[in-house]
Amino acid sequence: MADVKHTQWPQLGEMTVEQMNAWGAAEHAARMQDLTDRTPEGLARAQANAEARRKAIGASRSAAATMVSDASRARRRAEMSGAARATEGSAT
Repeated sequence: MADVKHTQWPQLGEMTVEQMNAWGAAEHAARMQDLTDRTPEGLARAQANAEARRKAIGASRSAAATMVSDASRARRRAEMSGAARATEGSAT
């Protein structure tokens, strides 16, 4: 079953870059939630859910994977930047 939060997204061709980044972040969170069940059935369900969500916006597997990886990369960069600022602040 597709996550309700993903039913509000426009089709990929109509998305702005900001919407693509937001979809990628939401999809990353949904995938992490889906992957909590590590049984074969749970993994199959997670794959089906991801497939349904990407089809709902008309994205190819490649486009969906790119949006998820870009959002994940941006999140990690922000976390690293925040950690670096915190370290700089404590060094004084």
